[in-house]
This record gives sequence, structure tokens and C-alpha cells, in this order.
Amino acid sequence: FAATGVDRVVPPPAESVAAAAEPAAEAVLANGIQDISDALLEERPLGALLGIALEVMYRAMRFQRVLLCMRDARGGSMGARFGFGVDAEAKVPRFHFALADKQCIFNVALSRDVDVLISDAADAKIAPYVPEWHRRELGAQTFLLFPLRVRDVPVALIYADREAAGSIVVSPKEL
Repeated sequence: FAATGVDRVVPPPAESVAAAAEPAAEAVLANGIQDISDALLEERPLGALLGIALEVMYRAMRFQRVLLCMRDARGGSMGARFGFGVDAEAKVPRFHFALADKQCIFNVALSRDVDVLISDAADAKIAPYVPEWHRRELGAQTFLLFPLRVRDVPVALIYADREAAGSIVVSPKEL
């Protein structure tokens, strides 16, 4: 240090040290895909595979919460079964919607079989499609929806959120 005139070393801020210690999202996702591949080879049940996928998404993307919703046995509604993140256990029984409600953003994603990113749930164009129970029970302003269909029938939905509007940004590589 003497040659450069630096007589003391200032450590980087704690946040940058912590961020550097955490694996990059792409690495966590790649390892997760390997875990899912291994589970498929072991012929593990679908629920176990979806559990691995949810945990990988939660860890890699640092979501506030990730929930798995499944179609109920009678087929008229869909509700969360389990999840990871902030108050996930308490939110699971509160995340439930009727499949007949065609104005609900969750059903729009399911019927069109497209992944949906809501950047701002309070936006005037989006707000009418976000159910009141979602605003009241979850309060997340940004969320991702990943519908799962089997033989053109919606069977599940993966929901991932963050509290602040615009705080979910997914790169093409992460997607």
C-alpha cells in the first residue's frame, strides 16, 4: 500500500459483502434445475417436484413469498397449498379464488396459459382485475403468475410476489 499512498484499507459496506456471498440467481436456478432433473429420475411425486421448484424460485429470485395454488377436487376453485417466504404459512389458507371469475387476473393467466408479471397492482388498468382479497390479505404490489395446465386444463398456478411496485425484474436468462 505504501507505493500507492494508501495507508489504510476501508472494508466494503456490509450489504455488498453479503450480496457477494449470496450466489447469483442464475447459479441458484441452474442448481435447482439439476435438483429437479435428479428428482424426475428418481420418479418422485409431482408435489415434491413442485416443492423443489418453488423453493428454487424463492431462493434464486429473492421473492417475498412464493405460493403453489392447486385446483380443488371439485374443480370450481383454486387455492394455495403451500409456499415459502414471509408469512407464507398464514397466507396459504387466505389465497383462494373461484375459477368462474373471468375478471380475476389469476384466471386470465390460467385461461390464456401465459406467464404474467404485474409490475404495479394499483395501476388503473390492472387494479380492476386484482381481487380485493389479494389487496387485503397479501398487499403485494408486484407479482408473477406461472399457470400450469395439463391437457389444456388449468391444474395449478405458481404465485411469486414482492411488496413494492416495480421491484420484480426478471432477465431473459432468469426467465
